[in-house]
Amino acid sequence: MMHLVRPHQIALAMLGFAFALSTHAGELEGNVLDQDGKPVANALVAANQRQTQIGAEGNILRHRSHSDARGHFLLQGLPAGLYGATATAPGMGPAFIGNLAIPETGRLDKQVLRLGGPTIAVEGTLQTAAGALPDGAIVGAYRISDDEGDVFYAEASDGRYRISLSPGKYYVTARAPGWGSLTAQKSIAATDETLHLDFKLVRESGSDLKLSREIIEMEAADQKVRFAEIRTNDAVHQQATATIDAKNEARVKEILKEYGWPNADLIGDQGVHALWVLVQHESPPVLKQCLPDMKAAAERGELEWATVALSIDRDLMYDGKKQLYGSQVQTTDGKVELYPVEDEAHLDERRAKIGLGPIAEYKAGIAKLYAQGSAN
Repeated sequence: MMHLVRPHQIALAMLGFAFALSTHAGELEGNVLDQDGKPVANALVAANQRQTQIGAEGNILRHRSHSDARGHFLLQGLPAGLYGATATAPGMGPAFIGNLAIPETGRLDKQVLRLGGPTIAVEGTLQTAAGALPDGAIVGAYRISDDEGDVFYAEASDGRYRISLSPGKYYVTARAPGWGSLTAQKSIAATDETLHLDFKLVRESGSDLKLSREIIEMEAADQKVRFAEIRTNDAVHQQATATIDAKNEARVKEILKEYGWPNADLIGDQGVHALWVLVQHESPPVLKQCLPDMKAAAERGELEWATVALSIDRDLMYDGKKQLYGSQVQTTDGKVELYPVEDEAHLDERRAKIGLGPIAEYKAGIAKLYAQGSAN
């Protein structure tokens, strides 16, 4: 059995993201300058904690400000802890300062964010299924690194955004109050030209909060028993997994009969993803029944194609066919290895087209996951 979460959630767990709360708050003050030391007005300045979950409103929708005509900025109400501060402005390379210790009370001042020369621009559109874009939409680019809080932002205007980034690997996502988007992984090279990346915003909470909550709680119970089975790999936990799978399948069938495949308007984006997780662990006929709906959800921006690829592979495996994307593993003589793959020579090419990383990285992650289970 596999622990199934969104690809970007796996990476975030490895980076150690978790939301941290504090009853104390401090301030961060400083100036934004260009390469020549001149003040930059209206730069978008942000303070971010490593402990803040990507996409959470406490991060992407707070702790931001703009520099004034003198390049001065002041960020208030920051929970005490280690932060990274970033600044972005059109046509200039982003600025970053890491390991800033914000006090429980008082102000950390005299910080200088120096913007660089022109770098690679990422631009695109923000859309919703209804057409109208909610107020306060913003795009965040989370650089994958060992630094604290190197997250860069761009505000949307007339449904468009543009952000200048330095070379590196990023998770890019769009948010607005009450709305979220899927997360794209993007590697930016120094030789790249302008990159185009569009986002579809969907509601975080659907109209049926009771149904959404039920599905999310079912997923949480599913994942709990699977973690325990991976850690122990004994008969007791295997039976616990089988028992909860049977219980969840009966309820999912009822939901599908009553609602069809619920969309994000009904159960929110988190509910849609939770339902996807549950279906992965049910009988092959249920997965095959839901697969067309999952593909349609990906077209609407409610599921990642990289996520749906796992369902495609699993359905092929159930039919005794080779998988396409290398997401499914099997244990042979105690060794974890990939289930057979169609046209393995072009596997990384297919994975890249739907947002999955190289198969070597995936194999290493799976090996580490099961090694930790054996060690425990």
